[in-house]
Amino acid sequence: MSLCALAAGVALGAPACGGGDDEGADGNPAQAGSGGSSGTGGVGGAPPSKGPSTEDCPPESELTYENFGAPFLLSWCNGCHSSSLPEGSRQSAPLGIDFDGIDKVRAQSARILARTTGESPTMPPSGGPPEAERSKLAEWLACGAPSGGQFTGLPTGPADTAGAGGAGGGAPSPLCGALGKPLPAEQLPRCKAETKVCFDACATNPDKDACEKACLAAEPAPTNGGPSCEDCLFRQAVAYAETNGCGPLASEGFCCIFTQCPTFDPTCLKQKCAVETESMFYCIAYVTPEAFTSNPLRDACFAAP
Repeated sequence: MSLCALAAGVALGAPACGGGDDEGADGNPAQAGSGGSSGTGGVGGAPPSKGPSTEDCPPESELTYENFGAPFLLSWCNGCHSSSLPEGSRQSAPLGIDFDGIDKVRAQSARILARTTGESPTMPPSGGPPEAERSKLAEWLACGAPSGGQFTGLPTGPADTAGAGGAGGGAPSPLCGALGKPLPAEQLPRCKAETKVCFDACATNPDKDACEKACLAAEPAPTNGGPSCEDCLFRQAVAYAETNGCGPLASEGFCCIFTQCPTFDPTCLKQKCAVETESMFYCIAYVTPEAFTSNPLRDACFAAP
């Protein structure tokens, strides 16, 4: 799988914020995320951790942060309620009211429940998830917002075959260390101006990925040891997502893929990078959907016409 094909997985969805002090969207992204692949158990078979539950928690509930809470919050809330967003970029969401961590969610669970569920929910302010998804949110919060175990951050050493995280000691791999950081200006541009024109024409092509691969095939090999055009587009897109609302979710997801599952094997991804990739895909798709289409960092890869 090429980086273009991988990027295609995140270049879908709609903006998260719709005005007011929270976000909305025109589509229905929460439905896509309500059945994540991370499972409902804790790490190593341990029971999920959770906060205080209430009598409204169904004893048979299997909702966790990984298979419901994180995708829901990334789809509908974190576009405005994220600690990585400064004042002026939060659509009036109060500073400090952030939902980008399970402990923060549990601390604000009563507030979230009151504003997002019931007969007259006020969040998100511009529409939002269907009633079925709001009911799941109420159930998950009533059960103490349980979590089956969150990702532990960027790998710190060589790929670890025992599980995600690669916590084998040592320095991050060169690729992981570079992810999330824009390329230095002296390495830009890396693509021909004609490639940008070709990419723009691919926007309406039914097989956009194949079309863009054909565009890249016309690019010369990289010179002076710098990144290729494709690498530039990918790295600049991740850096954009990293610095425009997704924070380390963007680089952590891709880093886990490249260090743990370099052949993009679906079974490997599910076993070792399920939480990282699910969080990354949802955040990029709904918070920074322009990351892999058109933004200043990515566009800097192309030479001026």
